[in-house]
Amino acid sequence: MELSTSIVWAGVMITIIGAYSRRQSIRNYIESNIPKSWINILGYTGGFMQLGAVTAVSMGWLNNTSPLYHGISLVGSGGLLLNAFYFGANPAVVINTIWMSMNIFGIVGSISNLEVLEDLPSLDLGLPTPSTA
Repeated sequence: MELSTSIVWAGVMITIIGAYSRRQSIRNYIESNIPKSWINILGYTGGFMQLGAVTAVSMGWLNNTSPLYHGISLVGSGGLLLNAFYFGANPAVVINTIWMSMNIFGIVGSISNLEVLEDLPSLDLGLPTPSTA
């Protein structure tokens, strides 16, 4: 397993454990600030966004590594996560937390291009270096 993958999974586990330990205070915050009807609307919207993202990849309209696909999927997973958390569907909470983490990793991976940095010429700023001092 690559180091970056290990770091992502470690972050997922820390997030899940942290949220689990504070679940009651998070639930109280959600109940006092978001009406139940909106939680349902956000859950259904999230589900349709997930379905739309997967359909777009299946039909060839989007690439499964594109930032747009991961962005749509991330927002959709957020709606599903909120809904699942509110209604106590713990397996769905875990799955959507993992899914969101994978989307964040996908977005970062698709918009960062470290190979470009290798092709850049060295910048000579005229500052003394240990070898020329």
